[in-house]
Order: sequence, then structure tokens, then C-alpha cells
Amino acid sequence: MVKPSKNAQGGGSKHAGGKSKKKQLKVKGGTASRYTTRNQALNRLQLKLADFRRLCILKGIHPREPKKKVKGQGKTYYHVKDINFLAHEPLLEKFRHLRAYERKIKKAKAKKAYHQIDRLEERKPQYALDHLVKERYPSFVDAIRDLDDPLTLVHLFSLLPADKRHGIPNEVVTRARTLGLEFQSFVTKTHALRKVFISVKGIYYQASIYGQEVTWLTPHALAQTLPEDVDYRVMLTFLEFYIAMMGFVNYKLYYDRSFRYPPLLDTKLEDAAGGIVGGVPHPG
Repeated sequence: MVKPSKNAQGGGSKHAGGKSKKKQLKVKGGTASRYTTRNQALNRLQLKLADFRRLCILKGIHPREPKKKVKGQGKTYYHVKDINFLAHEPLLEKFRHLRAYERKIKKAKAKKAYHQIDRLEERKPQYALDHLVKERYPSFVDAIRDLDDPLTLVHLFSLLPADKRHGIPNEVVTRARTLGLEFQSFVTKTHALRKVFISVKGIYYQASIYGQEVTWLTPHALAQTLPEDVDYRVMLTFLEFYIAMMGFVNYKLYYDRSFRYPPLLDTKLEDAAGGIVGGVPHPG
């Protein structure tokens, strides 16, 4: 009787060199198939570079550093899964419509058709970021954990002057100031403040909210200058998402404590106090 071979018994046939088939299957699919360059992503999504950066910021997608840069060392790489994720984003079509609409406004300005410019500006298409907030933060505690940077940027822009040359609209500054005061009002009323530290950069605050430590920086209430070496478009894109996020967070904080939202802010206290005390609401 012929004995079965070891290969037939074990089922793990080996090739030359002693490498099994399973190990070879794991190696399949190299760096070139997992990563793509920024130019390739732009061609696939049919977007301008400014819109692509804006979409990546809003979706929370960042460049990656592959071990082997197949397309070259001086290029920016993204994961293929991230680009596929962007390709199904509803905002993609909104950005294309906005780009076409801005071309109409540019043509009207070239023709000096001022009435047409006003009409186009009034009918400019708008979009919401509510679905992105729910997508990036499935639970409320996740949003609280990631509240440090939004609070810092919101408080920074609340003290900056509106500047047309740098593209900082007055509405954004007003909205940032309102959200900052609403959050300060909640922290004051719930006695959630734990630590305060004054430094050259500004005033650091730390509060305990839903068992999470939230730390943010508030600039000193002084005249702010706008440096020229800062990319305000990138900062405003971050602020755009943070404002949408802070609107959800503030509403949820007030709703869970059965507080009135939006709160009635005391303007006299706000003018008299330059810090966290200025956001105390009227009693009742």
C-alpha cells in the first residue's frame, strides 16, 4: 500500500524557497495599488486644488506617508480608500455648481453689470454640513473629546476683525463670537470650570464636560493684527466645519440640562467683563 505524501496530509504545499501560498497572498497588492498622488486624485474627482483641499478638511481626510513612494519623493500621497470615500460625497456636486456659479459672477463683473451681480449674489447656492458632523462624530461623547481645537479656533476668530482683503466676513466673526459666549455661559452655569492658566499666548481654560476634560485657549482681549504669512482660506475652512459642529454641541449641552437655548446673554456683563464671566445668561 502506498503511503500518502506529506503535502497531501498537511495541505500546506510549499514552493521553492520554503514560502507558503498563504504568505504570498498577503504580499499581493503593493504600495502602488493602495496609494495615489494628489494629481491623480484631482483628475479622478474633477476638482480644482482649492476645492479638493476644502473637501479634505471638511471630511477629515489627511495625506499619507507610504513606505515606498512609487511615483516620486516630492509628491503628496492619499489612500485610495479615502479618495473613493470622497467620490461619493454629496458636497462634490455642490462644489462644482458653486464653481460654475462663480464664473457667472466673474463674467458679470467684467461686463460691469452691477444689477446682475447683486441678483447673482443673492441667489448664490448654499450647502449644509450637518451630515458631515453626524458622520465624523457618531456619538456625542466623540464630539466632546474633539472639542479642544474647535473651541480654540472659534474663540480666536471671535476676537479677530472682519477683513475683506483676507476674506474674513463679518457674519463668520459674529457667529463665532455667539457660539463662544454660549459655551462660556454653559460652563459658568454648570460650574464645570476646573483650571485656568494665564500665559503670553492667552488664557487657557479646562472644563470637565460629560466626564471629559476639555481644554481651550482664548486670546487676550487686545487689538489683533492679521499677519500676511497665514493662509486664512484654510483656517476659514476649518472654522466653517467647527461652527457647524459647535452649533450641535451647544444645543445638545443646553437640551440635556433643560436650559433655554439660545440663552439670553447679558450685554452689560459682557461689556464689563473680558473673560468667561461675560457670557452669564439672565436668570430664568
